[in-house]
Amino acid sequence: MAVLVEAGKLRAPDGSRVQQPVPYGPKPRLILAHLSTEAIRNRSSTIVVAESLTEFMREMGFEKRGGERGNIKPFKEQLQALAACRMEISTWDGKRSAIIDAKPFKGIELWMSDNPDQVSLWPSTVTFSQEFYQSLKTHAQPMDVRALHAFANSARKLDILSWLNYRLHSMKTKLVLAWKPLQSQFGEGFARERAFRAQMADDIEHLKSVFPKLPLNLTAHGLILEKADPEVLSIPKRLPTK
Repeated sequence: MAVLVEAGKLRAPDGSRVQQPVPYGPKPRLILAHLSTEAIRNRSSTIVVAESLTEFMREMGFEKRGGERGNIKPFKEQLQALAACRMEISTWDGKRSAIIDAKPFKGIELWMSDNPDQVSLWPSTVTFSQEFYQSLKTHAQPMDVRALHAFANSARKLDILSWLNYRLHSMKTKLVLAWKPLQSQFGEGFARERAFRAQMADDIEHLKSVFPKLPLNLTAHGLILEKADPEVLSIPKRLPTK
Protein backbone atom coordinates (compact mmCIF):
# COMPACT_ATOMS: atom_id res chain seq x y z
CA MET A 1 0.00 0.00 0.00
CA ALA A 2 1.07 3.59 -0.57
CA VAL A 3 -0.26 7.09 0.02
CA LEU A 4 0.64 9.91 -2.35
CA VAL A 5 0.01 13.49 -1.19
CA GLU A 6 0.05 16.29 -3.78
CA ALA A 7 0.00 20.02 -3.09
CA GLY A 8 -2.98 22.05 -4.28
CA LYS A 9 -4.14 25.66 -4.63
CA LEU A 10 -6.70 27.77 -2.80
CA ARG A 11 -8.58 30.69 -4.31
CA ALA A 12 -8.19 33.85 -2.25
CA PRO A 13 -11.09 36.30 -1.69
CA ASP A 14 -9.47 38.65 -4.24
CA GLY A 15 -9.82 35.99 -6.96
CA SER A 16 -6.19 34.90 -7.16
CA ARG A 17 -5.17 31.26 -6.79
CA VAL A 18 -2.60 30.72 -4.07
CA GLN A 19 -0.22 27.75 -4.30
CA GLN A 20 -0.01 25.75 -1.08
CA PRO A 21 2.85 23.49 0.06
CA VAL A 22 2.54 19.78 0.69
CA PRO A 23 1.34 19.33 4.29
CA TYR A 24 4.18 17.98 6.42
CA GLY A 25 5.35 17.49 9.99
CA PRO A 26 3.36 17.10 13.22
CA LYS A 27 1.03 20.10 12.79
CA PRO A 28 -1.26 18.74 10.01
CA ARG A 29 -1.47 15.44 11.91
CA LEU A 30 -2.58 17.30 15.05
CA ILE A 31 -5.01 19.46 13.06
CA LEU A 32 -6.61 16.46 11.34
CA ALA A 33 -6.99 14.66 14.68
CA HIS A 34 -8.60 17.79 16.17
CA LEU A 35 -10.99 18.41 13.26
CA SER A 36 -11.99 14.74 13.18
CA THR A 37 -12.77 14.90 16.90
CA GLU A 38 -14.84 18.07 16.42
CA ALA A 39 -16.79 16.49 13.55
CA ILE A 40 -17.68 13.43 15.65
CA ARG A 41 -18.42 15.50 18.77
CA ASN A 42 -20.73 17.93 16.93
CA ARG A 43 -22.16 15.32 14.54
CA SER A 44 -21.42 17.55 11.59
CA SER A 45 -19.06 17.36 8.62
CA THR A 46 -18.58 21.16 8.81
CA ILE A 47 -16.30 22.50 11.55
CA VAL A 48 -15.90 26.12 12.66
CA VAL A 49 -12.15 26.46 12.81
CA ALA A 50 -10.82 29.70 14.29
CA GLU A 51 -11.78 29.54 17.97
CA SER A 52 -11.70 25.75 18.30
CA LEU A 53 -8.25 25.50 16.70
CA THR A 54 -6.84 28.21 18.96
CA GLU A 55 -8.16 26.38 22.02
CA PHE A 56 -6.72 23.11 20.69
CA MET A 57 -3.34 24.79 20.26
CA ARG A 58 -3.45 25.71 23.94
CA GLU A 59 -4.30 22.11 24.87
CA MET A 60 -1.28 20.96 22.84
CA GLY A 61 0.96 23.34 24.77
CA PHE A 62 1.39 25.92 21.99
CA GLU A 63 0.93 29.34 23.53
CA LYS A 64 -0.97 31.59 21.12
CA ARG A 65 1.42 34.06 19.48
CA GLY A 66 0.59 36.10 16.40
CA GLY A 67 2.86 37.95 14.00
CA GLU A 68 5.35 36.86 11.36
CA ARG A 69 7.35 34.72 13.81
CA GLY A 70 4.44 33.58 15.98
CA ASN A 71 3.21 30.00 16.19
CA ILE A 72 -0.27 30.73 14.79
CA LYS A 73 1.08 31.27 11.28
CA PRO A 74 2.59 27.75 10.89
CA PHE A 75 -0.71 26.20 12.01
CA LYS A 76 -2.60 28.35 9.50
CA GLU A 77 -0.22 27.39 6.71
CA GLN A 78 -0.49 23.68 7.45
CA LEU A 79 -4.30 23.83 7.72
CA GLN A 80 -4.42 25.56 4.33
CA ALA A 81 -2.02 22.99 2.86
CA LEU A 82 -4.14 20.16 4.27
CA ALA A 83 -7.36 21.69 2.93
CA ALA A 84 -5.93 22.11 -0.59
CA CYS A 85 -4.06 18.82 -0.96
CA ARG A 86 -5.07 15.74 -2.92
CA MET A 87 -4.42 12.22 -1.64
CA GLU A 88 -4.09 9.05 -3.67
CA ILE A 89 -4.29 5.70 -1.86
CA SER A 90 -3.09 2.73 -3.89
CA THR A 91 -2.68 -1.00 -3.32
CA TRP A 92 -1.12 -3.79 -5.38
CA ASP A 93 -0.27 -7.47 -4.96
CA GLY A 94 1.64 -8.40 -8.13
CA LYS A 95 -1.51 -9.34 -10.05
CA ARG A 96 -3.95 -6.52 -9.38
CA SER A 97 -3.79 -2.88 -8.38
CA ALA A 98 -6.36 -0.38 -7.16
CA ILE A 99 -6.32 3.39 -6.70
CA ILE A 100 -8.60 5.61 -4.63
CA ASP A 101 -8.54 9.34 -5.30
CA ALA A 102 -9.20 11.01 -1.96
CA LYS A 103 -9.52 14.57 -0.68
CA PRO A 104 -10.17 15.04 3.03
CA PHE A 105 -12.14 18.27 2.64
CA LYS A 106 -14.81 19.05 0.07
CA GLY A 107 -15.06 22.71 1.07
CA ILE A 108 -13.25 25.48 2.89
CA GLU A 109 -14.31 29.08 3.60
CA LEU A 110 -11.46 31.60 3.66
CA TRP A 111 -11.06 35.25 4.48
CA MET A 112 -8.22 37.63 3.75
CA SER A 113 -6.50 39.67 6.45
CA ASP A 114 -7.46 43.38 6.52
CA ASN A 115 -3.79 44.21 6.93
CA PRO A 116 -2.41 44.95 3.42
CA ASP A 117 1.09 43.97 4.61
CA GLN A 118 -0.15 40.54 5.70
CA VAL A 119 -1.35 38.65 2.62
CA SER A 120 -2.53 35.55 4.43
CA LEU A 121 -5.65 33.43 4.40
CA TRP A 122 -7.48 32.13 7.45
CA PRO A 123 -10.07 29.35 7.19
CA SER A 124 -13.24 30.10 9.12
CA THR A 125 -14.91 26.75 8.33
CA VAL A 126 -13.86 23.48 6.72
CA THR A 127 -16.15 20.70 5.52
CA PHE A 128 -15.08 17.07 5.27
CA SER A 129 -16.05 15.16 2.15
CA GLN A 130 -19.07 12.95 2.79
CA GLU A 131 -17.00 9.81 2.21
CA PHE A 132 -14.39 10.90 4.78
CA TYR A 133 -17.04 11.93 7.29
CA GLN A 134 -18.93 8.62 6.96
CA SER A 135 -15.66 6.76 7.40
CA LEU A 136 -14.99 8.77 10.58
CA LYS A 137 -18.41 7.91 11.99
CA THR A 138 -17.87 4.22 11.24
CA HIS A 139 -14.18 3.64 11.92
CA ALA A 140 -12.73 6.48 14.02
CA GLN A 141 -10.87 5.32 17.12
CA PRO A 142 -10.73 7.43 20.31
CA MET A 143 -7.36 8.92 21.22
CA ASP A 144 -6.38 10.63 24.47
CA VAL A 145 -5.72 14.32 23.73
CA ARG A 146 -3.04 14.27 26.43
CA ALA A 147 -1.25 11.58 24.42
CA LEU A 148 -1.27 13.87 21.39
CA HIS A 149 0.14 16.59 23.64
CA ALA A 150 2.96 14.30 24.79
CA PHE A 151 4.18 13.76 21.20
CA ALA A 152 3.05 17.05 19.63
CA ASN A 153 6.53 17.90 18.31
CA SER A 154 7.26 14.62 16.50
CA ALA A 155 5.48 13.53 13.31
CA ARG A 156 6.92 10.00 13.53
CA LYS A 157 5.82 9.48 17.14
CA LEU A 158 2.32 10.69 16.25
CA ASP A 159 2.29 8.22 13.35
CA ILE A 160 3.44 5.37 15.60
CA LEU A 161 0.82 6.32 18.20
CA SER A 162 -1.98 6.38 15.58
CA TRP A 163 -0.79 3.05 14.16
CA LEU A 164 -0.68 1.43 17.62
CA ASN A 165 -4.14 2.78 18.41
CA TYR A 166 -5.52 1.22 15.22
CA ARG A 167 -3.67 -2.08 15.76
CA LEU A 168 -4.78 -2.52 19.36
CA HIS A 169 -8.41 -1.98 18.35
CA SER A 170 -8.22 -4.51 15.50
CA MET A 171 -5.61 -7.20 16.23
CA LYS A 172 -6.70 -10.73 17.18
CA THR A 173 -3.32 -12.13 18.17
CA LYS A 174 0.30 -11.13 18.76
CA LEU A 175 1.88 -9.03 16.00
CA VAL A 176 5.48 -9.63 14.92
CA LEU A 177 6.87 -7.12 12.40
CA ALA A 178 10.39 -7.44 10.94
CA TRP A 179 12.73 -4.45 10.67
CA LYS A 180 12.47 -4.10 6.87
CA PRO A 181 8.68 -3.48 6.71
CA LEU A 182 8.95 -1.45 9.91
CA GLN A 183 11.48 0.87 8.27
CA SER A 184 9.43 1.11 5.08
CA GLN A 185 6.51 2.39 7.18
CA PHE A 186 8.24 4.65 9.72
CA GLY A 187 11.78 5.15 8.38
CA GLU A 188 11.36 7.95 5.86
CA GLY A 189 14.66 9.83 5.58
CA PHE A 190 16.82 7.05 7.06
CA ALA A 191 19.31 5.64 4.54
CA ARG A 192 20.87 3.21 7.02
CA GLU A 193 18.88 0.61 8.94
CA ARG A 194 21.19 0.97 11.95
CA ALA A 195 20.31 4.66 12.29
CA PHE A 196 16.61 3.88 11.97
CA ARG A 197 16.83 1.14 14.61
CA ALA A 198 18.49 3.52 17.06
CA GLN A 199 15.86 6.22 16.47
CA MET A 200 13.01 3.70 16.71
CA ALA A 201 14.40 2.45 20.03
CA ASP A 202 14.40 6.03 21.37
CA ASP A 203 10.84 6.61 20.11
CA ILE A 204 9.53 3.39 21.67
CA GLU A 205 11.27 4.22 24.96
CA HIS A 206 9.47 7.60 24.98
CA LEU A 207 6.14 5.95 24.16
CA LYS A 208 6.56 3.42 26.96
CA SER A 209 7.50 6.15 29.42
CA VAL A 210 4.07 7.70 28.76
CA PHE A 211 2.25 4.35 28.48
CA PRO A 212 4.09 1.98 30.86
CA LYS A 213 1.55 -0.84 30.31
CA LEU A 214 2.05 -0.86 26.53
CA PRO A 215 3.06 -4.46 25.63
CA LEU A 216 5.50 -3.43 22.91
CA ASN A 217 9.13 -4.51 22.54
CA LEU A 218 11.91 -4.25 19.98
CA THR A 219 14.21 -7.21 19.35
CA ALA A 220 17.08 -8.00 16.99
CA HIS A 221 14.43 -9.24 14.54
CA GLY A 222 11.95 -6.36 14.74
CA LEU A 223 8.87 -5.30 16.72
CA ILE A 224 6.61 -7.46 18.90
CA LEU A 225 3.20 -6.14 19.97
CA GLU A 226 1.14 -8.33 22.29
CA LYS A 227 -2.65 -8.29 22.17
CA ALA A 228 -3.98 -5.89 24.81
CA ASP A 229 -6.89 -3.70 25.73
CA PRO A 230 -6.60 -0.33 23.89
CA GLU A 231 -6.91 1.30 27.32
CA VAL A 232 -3.12 0.81 27.63
CA LEU A 233 -2.89 3.95 25.45
CA SER A 234 -4.88 6.01 27.93
CA ILE A 235 -3.15 8.36 30.33
CA PRO A 236 -4.50 8.01 33.89
CA LYS A 237 -6.23 11.11 35.19
CA ARG A 238 -4.44 12.83 38.03
CA LEU A 239 -6.12 12.57 41.38
CA PRO A 240 -6.99 15.95 42.92
CA THR A 241 -4.49 17.06 45.53
CA LYS A 242 -5.74 17.76 49.01
